Parts: sequence; structure tokens; C-alpha cells
Amino acid sequence: MSLDNKINYPSPYRLVMIQTCNNCQFCENPQGQSYSFYVDLPTHIGFISCEKCKDMANNAVKYWNESIAFGRVKHLIDRKIKIYRSKVDEITGSNIEDEWMIYNPIILNYESDEYVECISNTRNLQRYCKVDDILYLNK
Repeated sequence: MSLDNKINYPSPYRLVMIQTCNNCQFCENPQGQSYSFYVDLPTHIGFISCEKCKDMANNAVKYWNESIAFGRVKHLIDRKIKIYRSKVDEITGSNIEDEWMIYNPIILNYESDEYVECISNTRNLQRYCKVDDILYLNK
């Protein structure tokens, strides 16, 4: 199965409180034990499959990680980035902070804007940031 072609896999979802038998996103008549395939373990987001669809679930995870994860900020995932903060820092006089990183591969859509979770390990903070703002500040 080529990852170059657009493939219509189901969307990943939170794998909590799930039926552990006869449950599959990839076929209509799942039989037997169900298996979880995570695209983001900390948030429990992923796919569930039956025994016969395990290869398809693995391919869905691979496709999601290569084509969908982190959206338009994928090129920034291993870099320190700048973000807008809600308040102006009294010391720096700016509402822009650096030393942040993209944290979560899930892109959230809210009121036609995309958001991604960012983390500052030096400040022990996490927040959702607009993808357009991140791209603007980190050209």
C-alpha cells in the first residue's frame, strides 16, 4: 500500500472506555480481541482494530504520522520556537517569548483557526497557540 496516494483511513479518536472485543474501525464485522494503535499516547488518540485489520491500522498510524501529524508546523517540531503570550512580560516589555516547542501532534480547529499545543520546559508551562501566529513568528 503506497503512502503517496491519498488514502481514506478513518480518523483517530480517544481510546478510552472502549469495547475490547469485536471492535474495529477498519472493517464491518470485527471478530475477536481488539487492538489499540496510538498516534499520540499521552492523549490516548489512535485507532482500534481487530486481529485481521492490524496491518491496516499500522499503515493508518504510519500515514497519519507522515502526512497529518503536526499539520503546517511539522517543520518546527524539533526547534525552539517563539510564541505570543497573553500578557506583556514586565522584564522584557514584549508579549513574545522564545524557548517554546511544539508538543502535541494533534491540530485543533476552533472558529476557523488552527491551534497546536506548545510547551516551555524552562517555565514548566503548556498552552495552545495559533498555528498562523507560530508560522509568522518563526519564519
